[in-house]
Amino acid sequence: MLFPAPIAIAAAADGPLWARVGALAAVNYGIRPLGAVVGGLLGTWIGLRPTLLVAALGGSLCVLWLLPSPIPGIRALTEQDA
Repeated sequence: MLFPAPIAIAAAADGPLWARVGALAAVNYGIRPLGAVVGGLLGTWIGLRPTLLVAALGGSLCVLWLLPSPIPGIRALTEQDA
């Protein structure tokens, strides 16, 4: 699991760093109850096994945004990359 704070710290060039981290945490922790409610409703509507299948497929699809990015081609970090 990747934690958003170190990623936001690394990406922040200047400005109020902890405001960015706080905003990211608010979005991250604020969406979790919505996911719990949607998961509960979906589990009630279609059943437990299909809901877990939907969750597994959705979790697998979340890496698709990495495919067109240069991240899969990175093999090592150098001083120039950091």
